[in-house]
Amino acid sequence: MTSESHDEARSQVTSSERTGRVGDDITAVIVAFGSSEDLHRCLRTLVDEGVREIIVVDNADPFQRRYDEEIDGVRIQYYCPGRNLGYGRAVNLGVSLSTKPYLVIANPDVEFSHGSVDVLLSTVQDGLVALAAPKVLNEDGTRYPSFREFPSLGAAAIHGIVGLFSQQTSATRQYRGDLLDPVVTTKVPWVSGAAFLVSRRAFEAIGGFDSQYFLYLEDVDLCRRLRVRDLGVYYVPDAVVVHRQGSSSRLRPLRSRFQHHRSLWIYARSTIVRMPLLLVSGVGTWVRFLLQSVVGHEKKS
Repeated sequence: MTSESHDEARSQVTSSERTGRVGDDITAVIVAFGSSEDLHRCLRTLVDEGVREIIVVDNADPFQRRYDEEIDGVRIQYYCPGRNLGYGRAVNLGVSLSTKPYLVIANPDVEFSHGSVDVLLSTVQDGLVALAAPKVLNEDGTRYPSFREFPSLGAAAIHGIVGLFSQQTSATRQYRGDLLDPVVTTKVPWVSGAAFLVSRRAFEAIGGFDSQYFLYLEDVDLCRRLRVRDLGVYYVPDAVVVHRQGSSSRLRPLRSRFQHHRSLWIYARSTIVRMPLLLVSGVGTWVRFLLQSVVGHEKKS
């Protein structure tokens, strides 16, 4: 089905019909780091999409507490653990506080386009799909790498080192999915964790996010474990979100880079069996961290 025909079909569904179906079945879990305009835009689009249970886990609030806000009669439940749990662990907390059969997991700097949640829900309700992710656009309308390949060790090395200086290497473009732009729903290796919808049954079957990952790569690991269980991960281009990308990460670039490389090392440990390759991967990971720190500093100065 083309994007145009999907839009046509969606236009025949009234707002109240969409609100009822989505509202009955979905919990949205957002992990935030303090309040922001981006977060409130994200919440507004979820409410407009008919989501009626929204849980925000705020990793920045220093006090352990719960409180509610309201948007157009929809209760937004805030849970503050009193410390920064990291992304995956905070998502798991939010999921544990709900019971609905489908989960929308999203970054606080994402905006959902009209009908996108409904399209993702319909895809997962098909029964063959465990997780469905939308097309992710940057603010300027260009396509963000919404899905990617699991890189081989060689491709990862080329992308990891050479990619610091150029994003146009064949390894980087293949890894980022730049060479592919499906126009129909497609099974893919892994998807961006910026936004996706997953069945609770599948999410809980693999134990949710691995809490070893504080930040970054938890989406890769989640999709890998779904794939091992033969639970389908799909890219759904008829659902679209806009991603404003990591305002909190931009405020703490060195810490973000460290957590990224720490996660790379954790992922390598869980997927590379042969010790010599694991040692090479470990050394390469931290060499890349040092190089990226130098390159990033030079670009700023």
